[in-house]
Amino acid sequence: MLPDKDVAVSSRNSSNIWIAVGRWIPRWQIFIRWGLLIGLTVFTWFLFTAIGDRREAMDPVSFQRADLEAVMESTGSELIQSASGAENFLLEATRQLTYADGSVRFLDGVTLQVPQLPDRESFEISGDEAAVDDTQSSVEVSGNVRFSTAGGLAARTERASFSNEQNMVIMEDDESLTTMTRPGLEASGNQVIYDRSENLIRIQGNAKVRLLSDESHAAVDISSSRAVLAQTDRLMFFQDGATVHTGSMILEADEVTAHFGEEQTALERLELLGQTRVLSSDGTLREMRANEATLLLDPVTRQPQGTDLAGNALIQMASTGQQLGSQINGEVIRVVLTPDSRNVMALDAVGNVILRLPDRLDYPSQQIRAEGLTGTGAPEIGLTSLLFDQNVEYQETLLNGSLEGSHERIVRADQLVANVEPSLESLPMAAFRGDVTFEDQTRQIESQSIEYDVLSGIITLGPDAQETPDASEAAVENIEPPVEQISRLVDATNTLEASTMTISLDGVSMAASGNLQNVLTPPSGDPTQGSHTMPALLDSTERINVSADSLSYDGITDIAIYDGDVRLWQGATSFVGESIAVDKGSGGLAVTGDVRSNIGVMRLDQAAQSVLSMTQATANSFTYHEAARHALYEGEALLLSGYGDLKADTISIFFEEDGQTLDRMEATGSVMVRLDERWATGDTLIYFESDGRYEMEGAPVEIVETVEPDESETDQPATPNQAPGPPQCRTTSGKALTFYRSTETVSMDGREQLRTESRSHPCSPLTF
Repeated sequence: MLPDKDVAVSSRNSSNIWIAVGRWIPRWQIFIRWGLLIGLTVFTWFLFTAIGDRREAMDPVSFQRADLEAVMESTGSELIQSASGAENFLLEATRQLTYADGSVRFLDGVTLQVPQLPDRESFEISGDEAAVDDTQSSVEVSGNVRFSTAGGLAARTERASFSNEQNMVIMEDDESLTTMTRPGLEASGNQVIYDRSENLIRIQGNAKVRLLSDESHAAVDISSSRAVLAQTDRLMFFQDGATVHTGSMILEADEVTAHFGEEQTALERLELLGQTRVLSSDGTLREMRANEATLLLDPVTRQPQGTDLAGNALIQMASTGQQLGSQINGEVIRVVLTPDSRNVMALDAVGNVILRLPDRLDYPSQQIRAEGLTGTGAPEIGLTSLLFDQNVEYQETLLNGSLEGSHERIVRADQLVANVEPSLESLPMAAFRGDVTFEDQTRQIESQSIEYDVLSGIITLGPDAQETPDASEAAVENIEPPVEQISRLVDATNTLEASTMTISLDGVSMAASGNLQNVLTPPSGDPTQGSHTMPALLDSTERINVSADSLSYDGITDIAIYDGDVRLWQGATSFVGESIAVDKGSGGLAVTGDVRSNIGVMRLDQAAQSVLSMTQATANSFTYHEAARHALYEGEALLLSGYGDLKADTISIFFEEDGQTLDRMEATGSVMVRLDERWATGDTLIYFESDGRYEMEGAPVEIVETVEPDESETDQPATPNQAPGPPQCRTTSGKALTFYRSTETVSMDGREQLRTESRSHPCSPLTF
């Protein structure tokens, strides 16, 4: 029996076993323990032989946390947000982090899928990571974000947030612009908002949209501070300063609205609002401006074909020189461009219309005002004609190097029609219609129609040509005959009325015809108004009246010729003939064709006092030379006055220096002179007013004087109802005759060629 304490047992060989025990053990238990040990060894050997070679042990799996503040992390995450049994969105991510406040982050590649609804298309957002708020209604995706919709809209950005409640996606990039694409379109901006409910896109800040070009469309670039792309409404809205580049044109406005057709990129028209400008770098059109503008675009070129400008509208044309071209202003202007959009083909403007033509060297500056303007042209070249309507005012100014040399003309009318060049650089011809008035520094003109040739400086006045409508015979019977339309010219020395006139504005020529009435007014004394010399037969301080069928004035010779039943008169003085020529330079006067005149001549009466005697005359022609104070009647000339009558082939009257006091008269060819109770005939006559002396010559010359009858004849009683017999006359004949108006002294001389004879006989008074 062993003692009760630990015992150390050891053995040096394999049969020895060292066992330390704390108490005594029976031998049979020792044998049992050795059996168990041997059995365990056998089992271990069997196990290793059954499994095979021992494999190398694997390292334990390690999990590195992305955010130590997260309360839970997981991998291969999927988040489904739904309401009322309908899925709102599905978010898939490689890793998910959950925080104590309930918010969730998704890392290492995320995809947000929003399913389609009946009125809303589906879309997908992918990126590097995403964050979901505690309500799981808002998702923000960041890092290499890609956005796409089922309808083909795609976007690239750095950050995108989706709000399920607002149903919109907000995309922005701090480093660069968010870009978007869809078929036929590219867009970008600082912040892009996709409004799923309204199916529109809002671009906030630095908005840029490009309509891409293809085989059927040209490219268009539009930029602004902000933009809205409304696909459902088929429009785009740009605000806070918009610029459109299309072809050779640039469009600018505070706001621009682009309208599309059935196709998403079928741009049909542009509406511009606020400080609108349309700039063109090609063709004759340079700029259009207005408060508002609507542009209809060509579907292929996407350039304007028609433009409506409203509110302070302006069109600026190009010029071949350095100066600006023509400019058209109006409250509203409608413009139609040529197919290539280079030129204006037609236009309509209303409300305070003004056309300003460019200044050109040696060409008047021109400006036209009216209530309305219509322009027409051809597709190949552009504008060819203009029609201004209502309250038309044409103004031109020509500067000749000094203010004294400037000329200003103003024409007012109901209408103005003009043929123009496509560039509107000049207005070479203008036709005014309806109550036309023409004014410049020297004249005023009134007419129903004036055609103005600006290049030649010639205006043509006439009646307003209007077509007469067709009418039945019954209606024609009640139509009053038309009133003849008369044109009127007033200048410093003329008031002229006629049916038609052609006037050279430089004063070189003038022609008028049709019911012509002309009043020649006395010179005003103003040297700038011009001056004329009139015949001294007429009073230079009184008006002279002329009526005729026509007038032709030559400004170089300063001769006015009136034709056709002409009558020139001043008070009791008058000249009548088929033609009258007035030489305003020399004061000459010529009348031809059945001449009749009535002139006042200062004569000496019996008391040697000067009195005015009206002298009537007829002849085939009359000529007055102012310098010589000489009046000549030719061809069956006849003078009748209270101082005696004279008839001859030619009669000349010579006046004193004053041009009205008679100096002498001369007559040649079949001369007949008749005084109160005597008359004479001969070949020539000279009368001297100073002593009332007549000197006649002839072959022969005769003077017939009435004499008292013999006493034997007077004593015979008269037979009842017997007509008185012819008076008794004494006829004296010879070669030369001298007699006096106021005395009965007669001197006859035969000049040794004819014998002087005197005989008495009954006679009949001389009649003309």
